[in-house]
Amino acid sequence: MDVQNSGRRINTPHFIVFVLPGETEHTRIGITASKRIGNSVQRNRWKRIVREGYRQIQGEITVCVDMVFIIRRGVGVPSVDQVQKEILQAINKWVNGSKVRT
Repeated sequence: MDVQNSGRRINTPHFIVFVLPGETEHTRIGITASKRIGNSVQRNRWKRIVREGYRQIQGEITVCVDMVFIIRRGVGVPSVDQVQKEILQAINKWVNGSKVRT
């Protein structure tokens, strides 16, 4: 919950991503899918795709952050490749934005 309250909000085509510096030595993710996204089958499909996208690129992530993905309503289900691009895009925006503020 701290990530959503005090993390930086980053918008991507399929998600609203909140990013906060991590409290552990590795990146952690959370996924929120409201009932407005669809039934449980559809929500779980989204979550599987996000987890798989993260799993495939977690070795490329060099910063330690906590991320929460809120799935946008009204967008189609992305491919794993699209999710990977959006994860890296959110991290890059966070890294570049945090350097400007300090």
